Amino acid sequence: MKKHLLGLLVLCLFICSPVRAGNWAIDGSDVPLRGIAEEDPELVVRSIRMPSINASQDGSELTINFQTTVRTVEFTVTNLSTGEVVYTTTELTPGTVYIDLAGEDAGEYLLEMRMPYWYFSGTFTLE
Repeated sequence: MKKHLLGLLVLCLFICSPVRAGNWAIDGSDVPLRGIAEEDPELVVRSIRMPSINASQDGSELTINFQTTVRTVEFTVTNLSTGEVVYTTTELTPGTVYIDLAGEDAGEYLLEMRMPYWYFSGTFTLE
């Protein structure tokens, strides 16, 4: 009986513990995203819910869909071969964001999204 109670207690602690970091592959996306929780030493958080985001690419256009409401998101796109930031913007409570990279050189790029408590990134190729 004590083994069962201990196992149940450990399971409850694991389920109820706050998310702090991890690798996340967002399902259904052409641009695989990795997300981590950003630590704020002055903030006491009981739990953090990871935003649900899909990112896809159609030629030179990126489409980012937020299925979860997020207050503020900072977007940055960087050319990985030159290190040049080719696009940056901040959106308030975005639903769907379109980023048109027409005119940019072919190559590998990094998409970064910063929002309260979360950082997502993914690489993609322009041809």
